[in-house]
Formats: sequence, C-alpha cells, structure tokens
Amino acid sequence: MKKRIFTGISLLFMAGAFLAGQQKPLTTLFMTNPFLINPALAGTHNYFQVISNNRFQWIGFTDAPITNTLSVYGPVVKYPMGWGASISYDVTGPVSIGSISGAYGYKYSINEDMKISAGLNLGIMQYKIDFSKISFQDENDPLVYG
Repeated sequence: MKKRIFTGISLLFMAGAFLAGQQKPLTTLFMTNPFLINPALAGTHNYFQVISNNRFQWIGFTDAPITNTLSVYGPVVKYPMGWGASISYDVTGPVSIGSISGAYGYKYSINEDMKISAGLNLGIMQYKIDFSKISFQDENDPLVYG
C-alpha cells in the first residue's frame, strides 16, 4: 500500500514538472480598468462599461513592449449577477501573447449598505515566439543548430 501511495505522489510531482505558469500582460493603471484583475466586478454597477487600455513602454527603443486591452462588463438586469469579456494583445520583441476571456460575477446583498461578490474568469491564451526576430552571435554553434 505504501508503494502505491509513493508511486502516486511521485507521478504527481513528475507531472508538475511539465506544467507551465500563467503569464499575463503588464498593466500598471489597473485602477482605470479593475475588471482585468478582478472578475467579481462584473454586475456590481447598474450599467455597462467598455474600457480600452493601451500601454506603450520604452518608446524609442526597438521592439519595445506594447499592450492593448479591451473589456466590456455589466449586469444581468433581472438577476444579481453580471458578465464580462476582455481581449488582450501584448508584444515584447519576438514574444507575443494574445488572450480572450469571459467572466461571470455574482453579488449577494448582506444588507442595504453591504454587498459581497464572487467572480469566475475563464479564457484562452496564445503565446507565440517569432524566431525570425531572434539572432544568435555565433551561427556555427552546434548546440544551437544541432
């Protein structure tokens, strides 16, 4: 029995070595669009919001980071819930990250002045590397081209 438990735990750790972490584009002015960080915000106001954020970092440098996001979120009129969606595209040199996500938020009124909300955000992310923008100093290196 101990051998099976040890084998199961070992397989879990080995599978963890192949998992990759999330990488989200950098947003410094999150207070202009808090929905990008917190999906529970969907449905907390009685109106829809459409927000576009654009970040151009290190202007004047070659292949400087550029981040563009567009989000829309708002309430479901007859229920204490909301929905939202966002599109994001981030380019930094040869690396680009595109993502589309949808969000669901549910709010619960504790009393007239206090509310609590929870949100769920699901999406897909495409991570691309443009190898034509990458150059190596030693083109005869067998480790690189072997």
